[in-house]
Amino acid sequence: MVKCDFDCAHEEIGPDVLEFVGPVKIVLVDQSKCAYACKTCYAAMILMAQMLLATTTIIVMLFSLSYKKSKCFMALHIFLCTVGLQAIIPSGILSLNNLNGSSAPMKLSDRKFEHIFMQCIGVLCAVSGTVWLQQFLQFYAP
Repeated sequence: MVKCDFDCAHEEIGPDVLEFVGPVKIVLVDQSKCAYACKTCYAAMILMAQMLLATTTIIVMLFSLSYKKSKCFMALHIFLCTVGLQAIIPSGILSLNNLNGSSAPMKLSDRKFEHIFMQCIGVLCAVSGTVWLQQFLQFYAP
């Protein structure tokens, strides 16, 4: 059996490191309980923020569905602005965090791309909803 002569083999091993020596050396590094609890609470707060954003978005969408057929164009303004400002933009901000569920396995460069893409789409929806309202008021207002 070959003995390891590397410097790392002679270092002290902490209490949160498990080492298995066999044909292949396996080193498992465990998180401390405090760090695990902090990450869990932080991820739960992100989940709560997403659930609250979804709740307000769904309520506004149900309100916009209550418009009569003659005023359905006004509901398109509400739909576009709500989707842009309350669904896509905050989700884009949360996607930059590595504890967010959808962006947890991504690299930082991929998360930045997703963040910028979602921000652009959200702003595009909000601006198009505002332009739609201006056009609606210009042509259909009494």
